[in-house]
Amino acid sequence: MNGLWSAADSGNTERVKDLLFNQNKDGNSRNCLGCTPLLYACGSGHLETVKVILDHPSVDINRSNNDRLTSFMLAMQATTDDLEWTRHDHWTALMEACNFGHRDIVEYLVSISNIDLEAINLRGQRAEDVALSRGHEEIADYIKNARLVKENPEELPEIQELEKKVSDLKTETRQRLLQKHC
Repeated sequence: MNGLWSAADSGNTERVKDLLFNQNKDGNSRNCLGCTPLLYACGSGHLETVKVILDHPSVDINRSNNDRLTSFMLAMQATTDDLEWTRHDHWTALMEACNFGHRDIVEYLVSISNIDLEAINLRGQRAEDVALSRGHEEIADYIKNARLVKENPEELPEIQELEKKVSDLKTETRQRLLQKHC
């Protein structure tokens, strides 16, 4: 099964498509590191591969990893597929894309109606917190606003107006700082 993760990680979209749709490989399965093919594609920044993976009807966009497995846990997991007793840090595909600053993938994932924008990892972080911790402020703002829109769709025009004002203020502040220090 390692071919699926390798193809997802390298952005070999045609190979991923073949493995999922022709060879019926499980797109939700985890490798020995606890990661799904979707996590690999998101982390590596391969938008087209992400789209192909999510086109498969069985793939769960909100499936998180179960990282940090010991050798014993791996051995046990090989014979007990249904048990969820392993340490599970709840890292999602959206968090992975945020971690690496792949805005195009973040935007695509957020556009999918059943994406869980409230998912929290073991560190207590949502996807926008992960983005902020890695210095991706614009991505964090995008997700925060997307959550607000999903919660209050009728307020979209007002939210967009406020986003523009904030963006303009940030630009103005940067310009002032540059003028002051140059």
